[in-house]
Amino acid sequence: MSPRSSRARGPALVILLIVGGGAALIALREPVSPTAPPHEAGLAAHDPSKGAPASAAEGFVGVVLARASVEIAPRFEGRLREIRVRLGDSVKEGDVLAVIDAPTLASEIQVASAVAAGAVADRERGVAELSSLEERLARRQKLFAAGLVSQEDLSAAEYDVRFARARLLGATAKVSERRAEESALLSRRRDMELRAPFSGKVVARYVDTGAMVSTLTPVLRLISDGAHFVRFAVPEDRRARLSLGARVRVLAGGGELLGSIEQIAPEIDPASRMITVEAGLSPPPPGGPAPLAGDMARVLVEGP
Repeated sequence: MSPRSSRARGPALVILLIVGGGAALIALREPVSPTAPPHEAGLAAHDPSKGAPASAAEGFVGVVLARASVEIAPRFEGRLREIRVRLGDSVKEGDVLAVIDAPTLASEIQVASAVAAGAVADRERGVAELSSLEERLARRQKLFAAGLVSQEDLSAAEYDVRFARARLLGATAKVSERRAEESALLSRRRDMELRAPFSGKVVARYVDTGAMVSTLTPVLRLISDGAHFVRFAVPEDRRARLSLGARVRVLAGGGELLGSIEQIAPEIDPASRMITVEAGLSPPPPGGPAPLAGDMARVLVEGP
């Protein structure tokens, strides 16, 4: 039998796996031809400085992803007054990225602040009134003990104190209510500012200034800074090679990165019969090429 016929009958497994978040992973295990050199079989040539020999590594195809990504949308419907960032800008956690226009909100906050201040003044008047009536009651009690005032005068003074205390409780509750209304409006104003939930980079800008937006309208997409990870899929018959902490070598972005397996899916995908695996990546060497989120990657899993 000729080598060509042997290669023709060699099984090749190419599977497309859709992983959460819409990222498409291609899990590929290339068969090793009896006559193909190691690099054609998907295995890197042995380099003693890079750990295990090539024969102990099996290659799969995955995708490089950022640790965190988010689409930022407003909490209220409104017109986009300004966008302060552009595609590719670096931002820090808490930075204001965009502002929603709310023309009536400022006046509502001013009214609520004035009403809250009035409630505080009413409470202070109540405190002063109660203090005065309590002093009056104390004098009536001394005069009653000396027989200089009647029981009716003493009872009237006691009633005035109880009534003043009730009014003060009502004024205090009114202050809490007005302050809560003011706080809600101030919180709504903060919600009109779209802020970065973490430090990262702007990778998409969906709308421009002046557009009408709502809770269903993403304005920007942000991914986190720092180290990436790679997600790939492994056929179920190769799960014996998988273990948390196992070393991987990843070829992506024109360079090679080292990493280790961090997560292994607890189930096999019933349609593709593949296991999803995630491996953290070490930062690229200084001056070396760095992969971008979304780069396709060749993953070499070190064997036992």
